[in-house]
Amino acid sequence: MRRTPVGLLWVGLVAGAALVAGSLTAPAAFATVSPAPLSPALSRTMATAPDDPTAVMVHGATLADAEQAVAETGMVRVTSFDRIGVVVARALPPQVETARTLPGVTYLEGDQPLQLFTSTSHEATRGAEARETLTGADGEALDGTGVSIAVIDSGIDPTHPAFAGGKVVRNLRAVCLVESNIDTGCVIDVPPGTDTDTSSVGGHGTHVNGIAAGNALTLTDGTEVSGAAPGAKLVSISTGAALVIVGADTALNWVLENHADPCGGCPPIKVVNNSYGPAGGGEFDENSATVKLQRALADDGVVTVWAAGP
Repeated sequence: MRRTPVGLLWVGLVAGAALVAGSLTAPAAFATVSPAPLSPALSRTMATAPDDPTAVMVHGATLADAEQAVAETGMVRVTSFDRIGVVVARALPPQVETARTLPGVTYLEGDQPLQLFTSTSHEATRGAEARETLTGADGEALDGTGVSIAVIDSGIDPTHPAFAGGKVVRNLRAVCLVESNIDTGCVIDVPPGTDTDTSSVGGHGTHVNGIAAGNALTLTDGTEVSGAAPGAKLVSISTGAALVIVGADTALNWVLENHADPCGGCPPIKVVNNSYGPAGGGEFDENSATVKLQRALADDGVVTVWAAGP
């Protein structure tokens, strides 16, 4: 009987073991990647309008992951929220489905209309109580001096007497999605004295800005009114011609990037007011861009205030 050299036998055993190991591990290379989840709003949009482009916020483990997913799927990039790794784009449902399977994509969020919530009186907000009773470490009344308040809403009428004396230090409008004006930037200044409030919602933004920091006024019937912090400055950011989440998140992102010096010399933004919520309500979505922006602002020492309900 012919004998096999020991060296050849050893090589054959090693090669055979490698083949067996390869056969055991090969299926892992074809393992299915779980698609990134869709927000409820995006799922509804894709089900009801499967052939129409829609606004989508692509969340990535990193900003580069989100940018890569938008580029690879051919979505139309609109803007990005760099600090939280989100890219806003216009996309068709098939592009969304493809993006779900790409590396580093963690969540895809859709746009939806906003519902504004209005306080019924200055007493209900406890603004009057705060102004009359709260004092600082020096014993002086707290009136907001040295602070700017950002109000993300339907806009503001800066010519209103409640804002006389240079109260409104920045009047901005988010335009990237709602007015198809991507090239000019997603948040733009409007000409001084321009009323940016959306008439269809009855001056909601002007009302809320007044509650926050309006000057003390005596109405024609003798009633005295004042904002909770009449010494503060105001930065109004209108969500644009349409009240939608992407516009509001674009405004929040602007505050995140500019709160330390919102207008080149005016007081820093320390508070952001948001008197709105998604139309129809829904469960708290910790994966949303809104929540990520809020937490990033908190990390920077900026307080965000939200409507508790209608």
